[in-house]
Parts: sequence; C-alpha cells; structure tokens
Amino acid sequence: MADSSPRGKKTVLVTGAAGSLAKRVIARLHGKYQVIAVDFRRKVDTDAGIPSYLVELHKRGFEDIFAEHKIDAVIHIGRMFAHEHDRQRRYNANGLPLGAEAVVDSSQSVSLTSASNGHVSSFTLTEPVNLGQTARVAMAADGSYVVAWSRQPIGASGYQTVTRHYSRYNIATEQPQLVRQGDGGALNPAIAMAPSGSYVLAYDTGYGGGIYVQPYTAAGAKLGPTLRADDGSFAYPRAPVLTMDKAGDFVVSWDQSWDYTLASYQLPARYYGVGGVAHAIIQLAPAGTKPGTPALASDGAGNFVAAWFDIAGDNAYSVTARLFSGH
Repeated sequence: MADSSPRGKKTVLVTGAAGSLAKRVIARLHGKYQVIAVDFRRKVDTDAGIPSYLVELHKRGFEDIFAEHKIDAVIHIGRMFAHEHDRQRRYNANGLPLGAEAVVDSSQSVSLTSASNGHVSSFTLTEPVNLGQTARVAMAADGSYVVAWSRQPIGASGYQTVTRHYSRYNIATEQPQLVRQGDGGALNPAIAMAPSGSYVLAYDTGYGGGIYVQPYTAAGAKLGPTLRADDGSFAYPRAPVLTMDKAGDFVVSWDQSWDYTLASYQLPARYYGVGGVAHAIIQLAPAGTKPGTPALASDGAGNFVAAWFDIAGDNAYSVTARLFSGH
C-alpha cells in the first residue's frame, strides 16, 4: 500500500467535502493531519496539500483511494441521496439491510430483510400451521419480489406451497396465494424471476410424486397450465431448483440422490422456452456419477451453469460445475 501522507501525520478521510460543514471540519484538521477530501457529487477545490476526489460509490475509485493512502480515520459527513433509486442502490452496494424484517408467515419464523424505507409488513394466519423447511425469494429489476414457501395447516392431509408478492417498499401487495394442496402436497418450492418481474415457480409433490412448474406474469397471473417437468420415470424426484434468463426462458433441475436403488444417480434438467414450451430432459452430470443438491444460474442470453455435490467414492466428495449453452 502506498502512503503519500507527510511523515508523522495521521491521515483522515472526510466525505461530503462539498458541504459547508465538511469544509469547516477540513479547515480545522488541516495542518495537524493529512486530510483527504471526498465527495460523490463533484471534485472539491481544496487548499494546497489536500487531495480531493470525486468518487462514484458503485465504482472502484473509492477502493483505489484506500489503496493509495494509509487511512487512519474516516469522518463521514456525506448524506444519503435524495433520489429513492440511488438510496436503494447505495445500501445494496454496501450490503446493508434495507429496512426491517417483514414477517411473511407465522407459527414458526419465515422472514426476510429487504426493501428500502423501513416499512414492515406482517401477516397473521387465521389457522395454526406447521411451516415447511423451505422458503425462497426472487426479485425483479424494479425491486419488487415474490416469496414462496411450504406449510401444512393443522389437520390437513398434505403440505401447501404458498406465494406472496411485495413491492420494492417491503409492502405486501396481496394475501398469501395458495399454489397447490392435496395429491401428496406441494413441497420444496423454488422460484426464479426475469428482470421484468415475470417468474416461474417449481415444487415437488413428495416421495413418489413429480416435479411441477408454473410460469406467471409479473402481476401473478398464471401463464398456461401447470407443467410436469419430470416424465414419471424417476423414482424419487425432489427439491427442484430454477434459473431464468431475461427473456423468460428457464431451466429446472431436481435432486435424485435419494434414490438409493441406483448404482449411480442422475441429475435431470429440462429447458423451457417463454410461456412454458418444453424441451427434452437432459442429464447435467456425466454417467456413472452420484450427483445431488444441484444449483443453477444463468446469464442474460440463456446460457446457464449447473453445480452439484458429487459422491466420488467412499469418504470422497467433490463439488462440480458445468457450463451449458442456451437453446
């Protein structure tokens, strides 16, 4: 790390240097300390010997200042941006929570931290439930999001999969929506969303059941019928995972590692075009392996990567990733 401060002087970085208060602070510090002036709006004219920087918070320049100077202290006088979009991006860039937790469902805790201005939304069920072990969330480019989770009302024969929409301000825009119940229930939901807000939901129906997917519009209306992703030839399909590109094409895969009758496991996947046009099932992992717990991610063009945990032998394990071109 370079150190451009005069010998023996501590270095103090002052943000918001264009403001009147920051200018007075800089004037008081100058001479006793090596001062560095930073502002996110414009480069500030300073006295000789005071470095001044215009820094965009979302770009590397701020990091470069710390690489160039040995900073001993920071006086943060910069303010939050007035524009809501900038404020949200600023918090996101720093990894800080945007507001308080929103209780999505209750009995046991299914919660998340999101949105921008501290609004808290809660929902109290009118009947006692046992919540499932899976909660998933997907977010659109405008900051709105959908939560999906599984639950089982007391006395019900099977689990439900439920969704709920939230605005970018962490406000619920609907009551929880029941996706499916009965026929073995609906477990282990997965959700993926395009930047436009259109999304797809997947779930399994328990042991001996199947993997189902349902595309939705950004408003939450179903796009066509519910589709079965597996073809019925897999003994124990479970725990689906999803990824979706910006056009709305998506890939679903699921876990077969609980089918202990097989000498090796399969890792099936199916690609769908916009609106749920299905392609043939493919195998993501090479033959003769034992893959499980898959994960998927895609780029804007529809190419996707799959990763999985592989049992390579007795007490031998590995994590494998493989890239696939889009259709």
